[in-house]
Amino acid sequence: MSPKWSTMLVAAFCAMSEVPQALAAAYLTIDSAGLARTALIIEHAPLKLARRPLVIVLHGENGNGARVRHRLRLESITHSAKPIFLYPDAIHGHWSDAVGAAATRDVAMLRDMTATLERRGLVNSRLIFLVGDSTGGAMAIRAVCAGLGPIAGLATIDTTMPADLAATCAPPKPLAYIAIATGHSQATASPAALAFFAKSDGCAAGPSPAPLVVSDPRNRDVAYVERFSGCKAPVEQVRIIHDGKATSAKIGASDEGASSRAEKMNDAAHLVWAFLKKLGA
Repeated sequence: MSPKWSTMLVAAFCAMSEVPQALAAAYLTIDSAGLARTALIIEHAPLKLARRPLVIVLHGENGNGARVRHRLRLESITHSAKPIFLYPDAIHGHWSDAVGAAATRDVAMLRDMTATLERRGLVNSRLIFLVGDSTGGAMAIRAVCAGLGPIAGLATIDTTMPADLAATCAPPKPLAYIAIATGHSQATASPAALAFFAKSDGCAAGPSPAPLVVSDPRNRDVAYVERFSGCKAPVEQVRIIHDGKATSAKIGASDEGASSRAEKMNDAAHLVWAFLKKLGA
C-alpha cells in the first residue's frame, strides 16, 4: 500500500485556548482489497513526536469522517496534543450491518489504515481506541469481534449490537467498553452489547443500582452513569437526558429540537473522552 497525503493547516484551531497547539489535518488514501479508501486524520503540531495513541472514530449512516468530526468535536475537548484522530469514510456512507464480504472488507480497511500509521512510526499499537456513532458503533463492535487490534477501549453512541455477534464474538482479551445513549432516537445504551462485554470482561454484578447523576447547568442535560462491578476491564453505560427534571425512563424521546441533539452530542463527546483518557488516550 502506498498512502497518499494531502495536508492542510487547520488554522481556525490555533486561536482556541482549550487546544494546546495547532492541528494539522490531512486526507489519507490507501489501497485496501483493491479499493481506494479514505480517512480524515487529525494530529497536533509539532508532528514529530513519539508514537501516540490513535482514536478511530466511525461515522453513522449516510455520513462521512468529516461530518462526524464536526458533530463530536473531540479534538477541541481533549486538552492534549497526545492522540491522533482518524475518521474513516464508509463506501457510499454505509457500513455493513450484517456478516458477509462487505463487513470483512471494512474491517480489512481499518486494519490496513492502522498498519499504515504504525509503519510511519506515528501510532502506539497498545493504545488504539475505537469510537462509533450509531451504525458506526455497530461497525466498531464488529471490528473488535473480527480481531482488529489490540484495542485498548471501545465507545459507542446510540448503537445496537449486530444480532449475529452475540453468539460468535470472542475478543482476545477483556475490553474496556462504554455505551452512551443520547435519547434523540429509539436507541438505548445498547443492552445486548453491555450484557456481552460484561460477561466477556468477567463482571461480577451490574449495572450499579444507584446511577451516578451528572448534571450540566449550562444546557439542563443530565447524565445517568451506571457502572458494572468486579470487571477485568471497565464496563459502563450512560444515558443523557435533556432537561434536569427528566428521568432515565424518558430515554427514547424523539421530539427534541436540533439544538438539544447538538448539546447531547457535545455531552456524549465529553463522556467518551473522559472514558478514553482514563485508559491512556
